[in-house]
This record gives sequence, C-alpha cells and structure tokens, in this order.
Amino acid sequence: MTVVQYALDNARVTASPMLDCLSEILDEETTGLLGRLPLVPTGRYWVPAAGNGSVARWLARTLGPTAEVVASDIDPRHIPQVDGLRVVQRDDVAEGPLPGQWDGIPLRLFAAHTSARVELIHQYASALRPGGLLVDQEWGLWSGFVQHSPYADAHDVYQHYQEALRAVFDARGNDATWSVKAAETFEAAGLVDVRTTVNARSWPGGSAGCRLVVVVAAELREQLIAQGADPVLLDRLPEIMHDPETVVIGNATWTTVGFAPA
Repeated sequence: MTVVQYALDNARVTASPMLDCLSEILDEETTGLLGRLPLVPTGRYWVPAAGNGSVARWLARTLGPTAEVVASDIDPRHIPQVDGLRVVQRDDVAEGPLPGQWDGIPLRLFAAHTSARVELIHQYASALRPGGLLVDQEWGLWSGFVQHSPYADAHDVYQHYQEALRAVFDARGNDATWSVKAAETFEAAGLVDVRTTVNARSWPGGSAGCRLVVVVAAELREQLIAQGADPVLLDRLPEIMHDPETVVIGNATWTTVGFAPA
C-alpha cells in the first residue's frame, strides 16, 4: 500500500496510473541506492507494500535466479509476474513480517502512513539476518513548490492543493514528521550504521511528478474539498501541471538506511 493507495477507499481499480507515476518518479533513486548497497546474490529480499512491484522486479532482475525475492501487497493486482519474483497478497501491517530471516527489506512511502509505524520498524528490523539492511524512503515535511510557470497563480494553486492533501493524510493517521524520526526509530530497533539522506528534484510540466498531482487531485477530489480545498483551484491544476513551461521542485525524499548487527 503506497501513500496514494492509503488515502483511497474505493479507487483501487484506477490506482495503476498513480503507481506508475510513483515508480517513474522514484525508481531511479531507489534502485540507484540499492545498487550501491551490499546486496547478497544468494539472499532473501522482501518488498512489503510493493505497489506495482517495480522495486521487487528490479531486485529479481539484478540478483537473478540464485536469490529469493518476494513482493507483497494488500492489493497485488498491479504487480506483474516476472521470473524470480514471488507475489503474495497480504496485509503487511496487520500480519507482521513474512516467515524467515531476510537480507533486505526496502520500504517506500509506507511507514509514515500507518499508526503502527514504530512497531512495524521494530518487527522488520528483527526479521533481518545479521548484516541485513532495512531501507525506508518517505515523502515528509517538505512538499516542494512551483519554481516557475507561465501562470501567475501556479504557486498559490499548488500550495493550496498540497495543504489540503496533507490534511487528508493527517486525518487518516499519516505522520508528516516521520521522515525526521525514522533514524531514531531504526537505532531504537537495534539497527546500526544508520544514515539518512534527503533529495529533491525538478518536475517539468507533463512529467510523472506533475501528472501524479493531477491524478491524485482527481481521485481524492471529494476528500480534498472536505478538507477545505476550493474546487475552482483544483480545476486549475491540469492546465498548470501539464504545461511544459511549468517546473515544480518536487517532494523531498527522505531515505533512511540501517543494518542488522553482523
């Protein structure tokens, strides 16, 4: 379950475009990070709340047939079947870790959006083999801004949407400050060599980041309006976000990595 899926009650059939946008935005950063970490070719890797499975599919392709790679999600219909990947349908918060010990558990846009986030990190840390790694990538306190646009109201419209979106997530138990707290929780869970990096990049109009804004605003329209969003301003988003002359500095991605003691 991703940040977008978390906010949806009855929109799972249309979740794939959102998941595809999220993958296009984040996969390069996620896989680049994983590629620099000490992955074990014969190891066991589990991707909870896998969304469309893009990270798990990368692991399966990269590690090959000697590794075990599992992708799980409460709604796994958007995870394609590929060689070397096992797909499991489950509630990764309610059911706890999958059995066995793991060499790596990458989380993305997941922990901040469950009230069980601290318990979840402790459980997942305990499920690591000695030397195994836990990764958590989240969008947190900073949701970016319009850097420039041909529309004079672009900045105000974008910020208005982001404020309403945060209110939607907060009403459902999201913790926007989790990205700052994650490292401390990793250490409390017994992980070592814990580190956090923060990265943001520009999203040109029409790119995946800007398309995501339009898709989410449409899917969550009634929830956004219930949290104070002006429908007129929401209706401005598609024109602004699809214009190639608009450039948004996108959400800051906070990445926390920790290792089980060897």
